[in-house]
Amino acid sequence: MDPRKLFLDKRLKGTCFYCGMTSPDTRDHIPSKVLLEKPYPKNLSVVECCLKCNNKFSLDEEYLACFLECVIHGTSIPNDLFRSKASKILTHKPNLQSQIFNSKSIGANGITWAPEQERIKKIVIKLARGHLSFALGNNYLSIPTSIDIIPIPFLTEDQLHNYNQVHNFKSELVPELGSRAFFDTIISNSNDTDISISNSNNGWNIVQKNMYRLSFDYTYGSWVKIVLREYLACTLKWN
Repeated sequence: MDPRKLFLDKRLKGTCFYCGMTSPDTRDHIPSKVLLEKPYPKNLSVVECCLKCNNKFSLDEEYLACFLECVIHGTSIPNDLFRSKASKILTHKPNLQSQIFNSKSIGANGITWAPEQERIKKIVIKLARGHLSFALGNNYLSIPTSIDIIPIPFLTEDQLHNYNQVHNFKSELVPELGSRAFFDTIISNSNDTDISISNSNNGWNIVQKNMYRLSFDYTYGSWVKIVLREYLACTLKWN
C-alpha cells in the first residue's frame, strides 16, 4: 500500500484549504487541470475546498492559461501551436479573446503585453498555498511575505541559473511525521519508482513536462517556486 494513502495528518481535514472555513463541499486539483494537458499526470494533489472558493478561481485560472498561451505564441488567435484546451476556451469565449487581444501592443521593441496582474497573482498564491498546505499539513491562509512573478525571458542567464538552483530540503531535514512530505521523503529515499508520484529533477517536481514544475522548502520559512509553461517563474514565501 502507498503510505501516502494513509492520510495520518488530519489537521486540515474538513476545512477549505483556501479560506479555512469548515464543511468544504467540493474538491480541487492542485494544479488545476486547465493548466495541464491530457493525459493528466497520475495522482494529482486533491484538496478540500468550499464551492465559493472553487468558483471564484475558475475564471481567473482560465484567463491565466489562455494569456500565457497567447503571449508564448504572440497572438490571441488560436492556431495549431496552441494548447488544445486554451484554443477551446478562446474559441468559446470571444470576450476573453478580445480582452487578451486588447492587452497586446506593438512598438519599436516588438510585441508587449499588459496582463491583469492581480488575477495572475491571485492564482499563483492559490497554487502555492495549496501545494504547501497539502504537503506539510499546515495552513497558509495569510498573505505571503514575498511574491515574485517574472517572465523567464526577462531574466538574465545568471538569474535563470540561480532560480533553477533549488535547495533540496530532504538532505537537511525530515518533514513532520505524518505529513505527505514526510512520506514523499521516505519514498524518494527508498528509490522505489513504482510508487513515485512525481518526476524529480534536481530538486524540481515535474508535474507535467514543459507545462508545470515546482519545488518547495521550509528550512528558512516556507517558500515555493512554480514555473508555468516554462515561461512564468514564480517564487512565494511565508515566514
